[in-house]
Amino acid sequence: MRAVLAFVFAFAIVKSLDAAFSFESDIEKIPKSDEVKKKIDTTLKTMPIFHFGELRRIAIDGMKKVSVKAGDEIIKQGDKGDFLYVIDSGTYDVIMNKEKLGDIAIRTYKNKGLFGELSLLSHEPRSATVKAKSAGVLYSLDKKIFQHIQRFIYHDWR
Repeated sequence: MRAVLAFVFAFAIVKSLDAAFSFESDIEKIPKSDEVKKKIDTTLKTMPIFHFGELRRIAIDGMKKVSVKAGDEIIKQGDKGDFLYVIDSGTYDVIMNKEKLGDIAIRTYKNKGLFGELSLLSHEPRSATVKAKSAGVLYSLDKKIFQHIQRFIYHDWR
């Protein structure tokens, strides 16, 4: 009887995983070098939502390369958040506009890190502006893919 129950339980888990990852077929898989995949993977691991390696792989597969020039505004404080960005190369300033004080640079990223996640997690407008100080390359994760992963984590595994 235990063997039957164990089999049924294992089958239910596999079916749950299959359903959870069914959205993966809707994601355009964009080729990347192994080096880029590894860098993105290392960066995404810093976020608890990407704890599971398979979810990181799905995110990495769907990320698009974005080339930027010095002075480009990547995200703007107050705007709706549509993307999370992982830095491959370049230098980026995070700037907050504070009433009475104006623009204040609160952080600088150089060749690594990620930004834009807070708006995707909280569904609130962007809390800061991010500008490129140099030419660089980012990888963007679309809000739609992020929300599929978020639903899997917060709903399917409760």
